[in-house]
Amino acid sequence: MGRTQHFVLVHGAQHGAWCWYKTKALLESAGHRVSAPDLTSAGISAVNADDVKSFDHYNQPLYDVFESLGETEKVILVGHSYGGVPVARVTELYSRKIHVAVYIAGCMLCTEQPMSEVWPQVFDEFVNDMRFNFGRGAGTSPTSGWIVEETARRTYFGSCSPKDVQLGMMLLRPSPFMSDDATTFTEKGYHSVPRVYIKASLDLCLKPKFQDLFIQRNRPQEVRSIEAGHALQLCAAKELHRHLLQIAAAHVPDHGDEIQFS
Repeated sequence: MGRTQHFVLVHGAQHGAWCWYKTKALLESAGHRVSAPDLTSAGISAVNADDVKSFDHYNQPLYDVFESLGETEKVILVGHSYGGVPVARVTELYSRKIHVAVYIAGCMLCTEQPMSEVWPQVFDEFVNDMRFNFGRGAGTSPTSGWIVEETARRTYFGSCSPKDVQLGMMLLRPSPFMSDDATTFTEKGYHSVPRVYIKASLDLCLKPKFQDLFIQRNRPQEVRSIEAGHALQLCAAKELHRHLLQIAAAHVPDHGDEIQFS
């Protein structure tokens, strides 16, 4: 058995920790530790999406994971889709606790690219497929939203097995509307942590041209690609697992042990 690593997995919009069930099982069977929090209002969180007060409120379960780490403990941080935005924030806040940040078909922001600018550019074509809640009353800005079922099946879960599509459709929840325009990415924080981007080449949600846009605007240290749809952790779990172990092996300092591959 090789040296145990700690992977922290961050889900995307409408999803929850449940979407990592295959990745978590594979990593743990290889001897590694895994944390996969439900962000506030996601998964089994008791909070309603319309009651999320801020981006920090949404992220608090992820902050709690980092606050619980030992003084010298560092993790491999992994974010999928919109989960890349919380990943960017915690990379700035907890850079000393992170070996490498991995973005899987994700939003990989930089200071000059706030989410409020990115959202309409990348997701404009889905506006007609969105439904909204107005938690502050009619005539106000929407407080949460979700993609209609037919579009979610096609974009979120393209390439997935029928069983995983059914699982996903049963567990999706509305996602709160807030953006992280408050984070400034510094050299001592965000930019001190290596970034790896894993593209989903058949993605119908965050399409490859937009994944490439994130990569071009904020170049990571490495780009990898998997030929599958948006939910790589579901439709290409074993291949994603191999990539994560290879990334960990490349970015965790070698002290005489090897990352366990299996």
